[in-house]
Amino acid sequence: MAVRREPESYTIHPGVAAAGRSQAGVPFRDAVDTEAAAYWDAVFDYASGETGDGAVRTGLVVRAGLAAVPYLIRLRRWAAAGAMLERAFGRDPSRANAAAVLPAIQEIAGHYPEASGVLAMVLGVIDPAAAERQMRAYLDAAVVRGDYRAASVTAGRLAGLCTDSGRLAEALALTGQQAGYTRRAGLGPWTQLADEVRRLQVLNAMGQADRVLADVRRLGDRMETLPAAPGPDETSTPWNVRETLLGTGRDAARRLGRWQDALGLNADQIASKRGRGAPAAETAGARFGDYFPLLRLGRTSPGRRPDPRPHRRRRHRRFGPRRRERPARVRRRRHPASDRGGPVPRGRRHPRRGPGPPARRARPRPGHRRAGTP
Repeated sequence: MAVRREPESYTIHPGVAAAGRSQAGVPFRDAVDTEAAAYWDAVFDYASGETGDGAVRTGLVVRAGLAAVPYLIRLRRWAAAGAMLERAFGRDPSRANAAAVLPAIQEIAGHYPEASGVLAMVLGVIDPAAAERQMRAYLDAAVVRGDYRAASVTAGRLAGLCTDSGRLAEALALTGQQAGYTRRAGLGPWTQLADEVRRLQVLNAMGQADRVLADVRRLGDRMETLPAAPGPDETSTPWNVRETLLGTGRDAARRLGRWQDALGLNADQIASKRGRGAPAAETAGARFGDYFPLLRLGRTSPGRRPDPRPHRRRRHRRFGPRRRERPARVRRRRHPASDRGGPVPRGRRHPRRGPGPPARRARPRPGHRRAGTP
C-alpha cells in the first residue's frame, strides 16, 4: 500500500548554492532559471485569478512574484522582472517588502530605464521625498519619448504623493494630466475608471463630499458593466479599482453623516477583500471602518451572535431536539421546578440530571398478605 507523504523542503546556505551554480555551468544554470521562472509565473497567474478557478489569492501572488524576480534577473529579462515585481509589490506595498525588493528594482532600473517608475513606487514607501524627485524625472522622460502608458502611471503616483503631503491643488492638476495620458495611450476601461477614482479621492480631501458621493454612485453603476478580467491594455487591477471606489464613497458618506450609506459601502468593500483572499490584517482594518457609523447610530451592543455549531444545539430533555417531539403524557408529568433547578419529587426523573432519590414506600401492617410469614 502506497503511503502518501507531506511535501518536504530543505534550506540551503547561500554560499553552498552559489558554489553549486558556479560548478554547474552556464547552460545548466540557464535551463534551471528558465524552468523556475516559468513555474513561478504560472503560480502567479493562478493566484491572480487569470487561470484556474478565478479566485484571487493575495498572499500567494506576492510570494510567487517576489520568488520569480531573481530568476528573471539572472536571465537578464529586465522588462519581465520589472513588470513582475511591480505587480507583486502592488498587492502588498508594506515597508518590509519595500526594503526587501529595493536592491532588485535598483538593479533592474539600471539596465532597464523604463522600470524607474517601479523604483519610485518602492522608494515612496521608504523615502517619499526621494521618490518624488525620481518620479518627476521619470515622468518628463516618458513624455519626451512618447511613452504615455508609463506617463499615466507615474502621474497617478505623483498625485498620490501630493495628496498625502497636503498639496491638493497640485494633486488635482496631476489627475487631469493622468487622464489625458491614459487616453493618448489607449488604455482600457478599468484604467480610465481608476483615473476618475483618483480624482474623487482628491476632491474628497478638498471637502467636496456631496459631489464625491454622487459620482461614486454613478461610477459604481458603470463599474458593474465592465468585464471581470482585465485586458492586456490595462494598468489597473479590477479589485483595486473597486475597493478604492467603495472606500472613497464610504469616506464621503462619513463626512456627510450618512451613516447607513457608509456601512453599506464598507460592507461591499469587505466582501471584495474576502472574495480575493486579502490578508487578515487588511480585512480587519476595513472592518474597523464600521466603528464610527455604528457608534453614531447607537448600535453599541454586539448583539446576538449566530450559533457557530447549529448542528449541535442544546437538546431539550431526553426525547429529541424539540419539545413537541415528546409524548404528551411526559409533558404533563414534568415537575414545574425542574427548569428552575429546584428539587425533584421522589420517584420522578429529572430531565437533565437523571433519576431522583427512590420513593418511600409504606410498610405493610402486620398480618397483611404482603407482610409475609413471620
